[in-house]
Amino acid sequence: MRLAPARASNRLEMTSMSTGQAESEPGTEVVPAVPAEVVPAGQAPAPPAPARAVYADITRAPGERLPILPPSLRGRENMRAALALAAGQAWHRTW
Repeated sequence: MRLAPARASNRLEMTSMSTGQAESEPGTEVVPAVPAEVVPAGQAPAPPAPARAVYADITRAPGERLPILPPSLRGRENMRAALALAAGQAWHRTW
C-alpha cells in the first residue's frame, strides 16, 4: 500500500503568533474569556427529560389524485427556469 506524500509547507509562508493585544489594528476588539461551568467529580448534572414524540400523518388518502406535472413544469415561468437550469447543468458537464 502506497501512502500519499506529505504536504510540504511553503518556504515563503510565515507563521506568526503573538501574545500581545492587537488594539492598534482596525476592526479588532479584545473580548475577555468566559469561564466554563465547573462540576465537581462524581456530580454529573441530571440529563434533560426526553422530548415527547410528535407523529405527523404523511400518508395520502386512498384514491387521492396526484398532479401529473411536477411543480417545476407548471406554468411558463417555471418551465423557462427548469429549462435554463437543465441547460446550465448540461453546459457545465460538457465544458
